[in-house]
Amino acid sequence: MTATVLVTGGTGYIGGEVIDRLLARDYTVHTTVRNKAKSEPKLRSRWAGAGERLKVFQADLLSDEGWAEANAGCSAVAHVASPFPLRVPKNKDELIIPAREGTLRALEFATSAGAERFVQTSSAAAIAYGQPDKDHFTHLDWTDLTAGVPPYIESKTVAERAARDWVAIHAPDLIFCSINPVAVFGPVHDDDMSTSVEIVKKLIDGSIPLIPNMGICVTDVRDVAEAHVRAIAAPAEKVRGERFPTSEKFLWISEMADIIRQRVPEHAGKVPHRPMPNWLVRVLALFLDEMKQIKGELGNVRDVSGKHTEEVLGFTFIAADLLAISVMVLGLYFPRHRRRDLIVAFLSINVGVMGVTYAMATADLSLGFGLGIFAVLSIIRLRSTEMDHAEIAYYFTAIALGLLGGFPSISPAVSFTLMAVLLGVIAVGDSPALFARTRQQTMVLDRAVTDEASARVLLGELLGARIDRVTLRKVDLVSETTLCDVRFTLRAVADRTAGPEGGVPEGDHAHRSYDAPVLVASRSLR
Repeated sequence: MTATVLVTGGTGYIGGEVIDRLLARDYTVHTTVRNKAKSEPKLRSRWAGAGERLKVFQADLLSDEGWAEANAGCSAVAHVASPFPLRVPKNKDELIIPAREGTLRALEFATSAGAERFVQTSSAAAIAYGQPDKDHFTHLDWTDLTAGVPPYIESKTVAERAARDWVAIHAPDLIFCSINPVAVFGPVHDDDMSTSVEIVKKLIDGSIPLIPNMGICVTDVRDVAEAHVRAIAAPAEKVRGERFPTSEKFLWISEMADIIRQRVPEHAGKVPHRPMPNWLVRVLALFLDEMKQIKGELGNVRDVSGKHTEEVLGFTFIAADLLAISVMVLGLYFPRHRRRDLIVAFLSINVGVMGVTYAMATADLSLGFGLGIFAVLSIIRLRSTEMDHAEIAYYFTAIALGLLGGFPSISPAVSFTLMAVLLGVIAVGDSPALFARTRQQTMVLDRAVTDEASARVLLGELLGARIDRVTLRKVDLVSETTLCDVRFTLRAVADRTAGPEGGVPEGDHAHRSYDAPVLVASRSLR
């Protein structure tokens, strides 16, 4: 039987994505909404196949009604619901009280129902404000409320601190952690957009005629949801008391506008080009609530690092791995070696290794045991058909890429760099341009040749090449044949036209049968 998780705020932008991932992992999901009659049809439409695995409850952050029913049978809670206004409220308590009291109410009912884990959706707003001398922030930083911050910033900071204080006093055994997203973007499933997505909408539709001198850290809503699900499933010792900022990078609004023009040129016409002077923002802030929020951000860099989240929760780099293995197989191996049957072998072993590696990293299994399995499978595969050394190199590169893509503890920079190095090594090492005239071949001579020096002369004439090495494998005196391995270097074009050692031109050799030169040379040796 799968676990049951309560997701508060199921109609919200982040809440919906969290539900999406929980259902995909076979969890049973309870979710709270403010108006069940209005919201449940929308939720049922989005997850039509969920059936009884999705249950909807009506509950408000400022009322006890409905919370006990929503928490019944839940082992974990993802508390996502929180007010997020488009406008600055006249009274900051309109934000602070629901955020704080709603979080504490969710905690009280969760612990009363026996929930073992509580994941709070906080915000980078609780990390990166009130410190004007800092540009870069981590999970260890806290917003300084004494510096005077906007109401929304204060509400998120107050709510997270209140939650942590409450857990420390009333539920010290509860596995509590917070997810701290920055500005959240990504797919939109209905017209009820998040405040962050509204920024993009306003850039596209021309609602923002000029670009203010401000920037924001951005993240994908799917990554935020994934962080919630992993925090629910991760071992307790990895997440207890932790803060997990979800942040990809810092972007100026001007950079966002450039990206929109490049990626969706059909909407480029209304996207602003010209900057908005700072003085104009300050003047407009006297009359427009939206400008009041912008005024405090002019010229500020608030770069919040998501590295801690990647390291602890084990974000894998599946996309990078799939790109790398595709480049190796379809861009390097097949054009050079033309063995169609090994394409599926390389692809399947790579994805399999990546998947098992990730599973091992999050399960209670021995790494040595897992690698032993890979080794056995490799031996079986390699013994099933003949492969040359170059193909074996591709084979084990596929395994290495899968390992790099599957280990959760490897940072993105290290993972991507190592993948690129692997691809670079095999691209150069197996390049047709590297020692382009060097060849190796196994040949059967129609004469018994007992010494390598004689074989070298014979093969030099036969191949029209410089013989670098000859190894006699088998001399049959009865049938008068010699099996040998020869490594040779083709002569340059100018040398080939004169023929080997001043002999027949290369073109003549190309039209001869093997028998003629071998017989002639063999007689001279006798």
